Amino acid sequence: SGIKITNETNTSGTSILVHPDGERSFLHSTGANRTFGIEDIDFDIIKDFYIIHIGGTFLMPKFDGKQTEETLKKAKEIGLITVLDTAWDATGKWFPLIEGTLKYIDYFLPSYEEAKMITGKVKVEEISEFLLSKGVKNVGIKMGENGSYIANSKEKYYFPPLKVNVADTTGAGDGYVAGFIAGLVKG
Repeated sequence: SGIKITNETNTSGTSILVHPDGERSFLHSTGANRTFGIEDIDFDIIKDFYIIHIGGTFLMPKFDGKQTEETLKKAKEIGLITVLDTAWDATGKWFPLIEGTLKYIDYFLPSYEEAKMITGKVKVEEISEFLLSKGVKNVGIKMGENGSYIANSKEKYYFPPLKVNVADTTGAGDGYVAGFIAGLVKG
């Protein structure tokens, strides 16, 4: 239940091309993400959950910005923990598009590159301070081979990367977010 189906557009999808040096290129078709909007959300279903996670901000043109802000505001009003992850903003709107959402985010988990573009800052400490000053409660910056940096108004920590044999980093950021949310759910 709670899934909306349309015949008006295709499912969104991304093909990730991994270059020999490990860099990646993304070929993205927005599909249904292009038409997704706040009217597609059933808040009666959402109120029965503990956490709302919005992933792929900057890939949902209708929903990004004001509609994301309104969704997060409603989620906070019904007592949910809010988590937001971003994607690369190919339109270059960055901060102006996300600014209104920040005061409703409990856990903001952008990549380092995305966080730099959003804030205009380079040092992770300055990035997190900027985001915290805009209302975000907790910032977790994914830094790839450099681990992650997590901060709130009381604590700041660097976490080194796990020691694993890396075959391909595709999906690592999404895996990080999934593990982070699982940690929240488990207390």
